[in-house]
Amino acid sequence: MTNTQLNQLLAKQDITEVIYRYARGADRLDRELIDSVWHDGATANYHENFYEGPACGVVDKIWQVHEGLTHHSHQMTNILIQLDGTEDPQTATSETYAAITLLANPDENNVQHVTNICVRYMDRMSKRDGRWAIDYREVVGDVLTVNGVAQSNIDRFSCRDNNDPSYQYLT
Repeated sequence: MTNTQLNQLLAKQDITEVIYRYARGADRLDRELIDSVWHDGATANYHENFYEGPACGVVDKIWQVHEGLTHHSHQMTNILIQLDGTEDPQTATSETYAAITLLANPDENNVQHVTNICVRYMDRMSKRDGRWAIDYREVVGDVLTVNGVAQSNIDRFSCRDNNDPSYQYLT
């Protein structure tokens, strides 16, 4: 294995762990952990009017939502990473599929509603001072299921062709 190949594998592993730390931080309500996935000045766009702005603001918004839940689970899958540069990559883009399950606090009838969301995280990342983190995240929702009733096309940006935003990240 060459040094270039080793550097690429290490970069992809580091980036994958950033993605996993986001999920763990959200599920464990570990603010320090979830904050660690962003570089200073990072921004985020969670479509369909959920949030757009500084990354610290989206974490506040996520906390507001998650505090109204008894359980939540983020399953990160299908992580595709494209490194910029070959010898010692310093920037990258990625697309990660995520399946998220949210269990609400019981309502007045003691019923807990379940929401399942399938989204894709498209990230621009960089390595600063030896640390990979997110500079910009765009989130596209693909499927929303509430109490077993599926709603497709929950995000007008989700496309099944090359008009999908992921094509702006990965070529």
